[in-house]
Amino acid sequence: MSLEDIKLFFAICRCRSLSGAAYALFTTQSTVSRRLAALEQDLNLRLFHRGKGTDHVTLTESGRRFLPLAEQFLLLDQQAHALQKTGRDRHVTIAAPDSIMSYPLKEFTRDLSQSDRRWDLSLQIHDSIPICEMVVNRTVDLGLTNGEAPFSELETHEVFREEFLVLRRGAGASPRVHPLELNPAHEVFQPCGSEYNRWHDYWWKPGQAKASINLASLTVSCLNQAEDWSILPASVARALCPPDGYLQALTEPPPPRRCLLVYHRSHTVQQGEVIREIRDMLQDYLDRRGGP
Repeated sequence: MSLEDIKLFFAICRCRSLSGAAYALFTTQSTVSRRLAALEQDLNLRLFHRGKGTDHVTLTESGRRFLPLAEQFLLLDQQAHALQKTGRDRHVTIAAPDSIMSYPLKEFTRDLSQSDRRWDLSLQIHDSIPICEMVVNRTVDLGLTNGEAPFSELETHEVFREEFLVLRRGAGASPRVHPLELNPAHEVFQPCGSEYNRWHDYWWKPGQAKASINLASLTVSCLNQAEDWSILPASVARALCPPDGYLQALTEPPPPRRCLLVYHRSHTVQQGEVIREIRDMLQDYLDRRGGP
């Protein structure tokens, strides 16, 4: 049994299907099936029930008993690698979407990298769901997400909330606008978590937007016609609003954007210290600023 076998086991648990695990692991379903069969043979245990004519799987009783042991396997592997660290005392990898790391927390990440703490710091940009998967798989230590943490292995801490604003070019009109006053054919769509996306799909059919982007800095360059518009978190909209642009509040707004700090429930004592330290630093930063 190897570390890759354990990661395979957790991928199947999360996705509840062999095809979903194959997609998450960037491999084929036949490879997942073969590797799972080899793991079950090695353990002499049947870990999953497989329904006839369906790809859906569920844990067997043996699989449920194996789950905490697999957690310990991952934790021990991480502890063993921590012993090999030299130079700096601690290493921490933080992942966040561009709309969080590059806007409301831009100065915080700069301060974090310049702190006198003995950290080997790595910062990465990803979308929210891949970030959660990376924390579960221990590819990264901490994640900041747009209100998404769909895995039971994760602990969450809400960092901040903020409203959404409409960003437009041209002379300022009314300070507020109803969603139905916005022509979807002129939208530059920026996804921002499942809650926002559900609200968006209530007012406009998916696929109607002029452009869909996941890098906020490209928004303004796509707003090149008089009727163009984009809905962005307030901190992003204010940072990007050009001299010839203006902002509007929504009379029927989406739920606020929630930024969550996510980390694995199972961690070493050293990791726990780093998590608490960064969480406290983050809260102090937002308190000084009065919000995002």
